[in-house]
Amino acid sequence: MKRVFPFEDSEKEHPARKHPRHDAMLSIVEHIVILLIVLQAINQLNEFCLHYSFLEDQIMKSVNWHEFSASISDKHFRRMFRMNKRCFQKLCDRIEYRVGRKQFKSQDYITSDLENGNTREGIMYRAQKHTSGGYICGEVKLALTLRLLAGGSYLDIGQVFDVQNNHPYKIFHDVLKNWICHDSISKYRLKEIINNPKEMYEVSKHFAEGRSGGIMGGTIGALDGWLVKIQCPSLKRDGVRNPGGYFSCKGFYALNVQVIVDKKKRVLSMFLGAKGGEHDSAAFKSSSMYSLLEANYLDPEGKLHNNEYGIPFHIIGDSAYSLRPFLLVPYDNAKTDTSEDTYNYIHSSSRIVVECAFGEIDSRWGIFWRPLRFKLSEHRVIIDACMRLHNFIIDYKEETDDHEDSDDYFSEECLGFITANPNEIVGTFGNGEFGDDVAETRRGRPTNMDVKMREAGVTLRNQMKEKMKQMKFMRPKASNNWYRDKCNHTKMTT
Repeated sequence: MKRVFPFEDSEKEHPARKHPRHDAMLSIVEHIVILLIVLQAINQLNEFCLHYSFLEDQIMKSVNWHEFSASISDKHFRRMFRMNKRCFQKLCDRIEYRVGRKQFKSQDYITSDLENGNTREGIMYRAQKHTSGGYICGEVKLALTLRLLAGGSYLDIGQVFDVQNNHPYKIFHDVLKNWICHDSISKYRLKEIINNPKEMYEVSKHFAEGRSGGIMGGTIGALDGWLVKIQCPSLKRDGVRNPGGYFSCKGFYALNVQVIVDKKKRVLSMFLGAKGGEHDSAAFKSSSMYSLLEANYLDPEGKLHNNEYGIPFHIIGDSAYSLRPFLLVPYDNAKTDTSEDTYNYIHSSSRIVVECAFGEIDSRWGIFWRPLRFKLSEHRVIIDACMRLHNFIIDYKEETDDHEDSDDYFSEECLGFITANPNEIVGTFGNGEFGDDVAETRRGRPTNMDVKMREAGVTLRNQMKEKMKQMKFMRPKASNNWYRDKCNHTKMTT
């Protein structure tokens, strides 16, 4: 009988033990595999570190406004943001005062209170800084918005301020709606002026100066319509079933914005509820501006009658509007060297300020150089914001006597755009009030009230014409002493 050893089976199961060389080879292979795994792990770790370092440099470092502002010259700053650095800082201070430091989050607030503070907000900020880069300061948000209004591209702006994808437009609409479109930035003061005779007198004094010799002393504003080019409204985006009403006589879709400005080109009131295809006269009649002026004039105790110049306070407009005692328009078909022609000349000289105001707004804010491509409600917010910023800059110049913020630096840019894009039609000039999408207009034969209003307007206009005749006012004669400069401005040789 064969004897069985207790370890015989185990020796058969592990034949490698019978060969020591096999053990050495197996050990070498195992070490090589382990070494390859370690090298691969090290390589992946290096790639992760490089990627993490890239993200930290590109995403986790928000733009420091003070460093950015100091890196560009004053002239470059004005070209980018349409105002100088001092005006921009005042705008930031006014917004921060209204919305609060925590809501505005200025660069100083982030640096002093959040990065170095032990408050709950500071702890949350430092945690967010390591994941998403921290907060975007209020100055950067406002600068981004101004640059988009100036005509910049969101793709380039996102790279400059380290804001990616479509987030620039989210900031843009939020800043316009919640920060700029507010009376704390600039207030439309027509209603306030009409209810205060002293205010009306102060405004009318500026119109009385100059060529009118005091004849236009009762004028408190100049009225005109401005066609802002937009894309064709749609049912899905804007809820408009028939966009034909927005197609203007100029050959493009537009909003008809009715605006009243004072002699200093400050916007006193505007109406945004008219379609581009609506006539200026009908658009103005459907606005609250017309109702306010009409009601005040019809009231025997209305403030429009309290004028030291001897005539009721009124506004002036072009021949597209209906003649009223509170809205004076030029004579139609006036012949040369007549008193009617002289009146039209003085009237036009005073009314041209509204055209100049449109020119400044349109050339300053390059967003109007192309059709607006947002919702109709957002179009009105953009127009309202640009009007308020226009007033804010005028107020800043008056308060500080700072005329460094000249319009030349962006008017050249506007002319360059028009030259390079001849097919693009820049905006046409023809209490911010957001009227209904469908403005109700009065049609049909004139009422008895309309007839009486026109008769009163004719009487007032003839009265002013006779005063000009008594003062021997005449339209200046053309002579060889006049020439046109490089800007196509008419000047007299000295």
